[in-house]
Amino acid sequence: MDIKEAKTVLKSQLAAYAGLTALVPASRHVAGYPNSFATLPMISFSEEDSFNTDADRFDDEPIADTSVMEINIWVAPNTSATPIFKQLNACMELNGWNRDGAADMVDPESKIVRKFCRYSTVLYREA
Repeated sequence: MDIKEAKTVLKSQLAAYAGLTALVPASRHVAGYPNSFATLPMISFSEEDSFNTDADRFDDEPIADTSVMEINIWVAPNTSATPIFKQLNACMELNGWNRDGAADMVDPESKIVRKFCRYSTVLYREA
């Protein structure tokens, strides 16, 4: 599975989770860094790493990739990202992703709140 496929898998999983799309419509789930922050809240995501290990091989051929995704929740100043984070976390757990970390940040100039999250999973290749 290449990077494009991992992003496609994640985007469809996020869009299919009603609890999340009720708070952040799928049209505001963007791959990469957002071009604009005019419409918040928003979710952005990118693949940080993709690799396979000896455990992910069969007959010396890779059968799975471990994918590490960075997901950011962006909300307006003086707004909590927690309700969206709870739905995002539930969606990711339901789809087999493991949370590796999360942190809150506030941009000092715009005051936009960013919840940084990192998730990983093993994505198996189709036969």
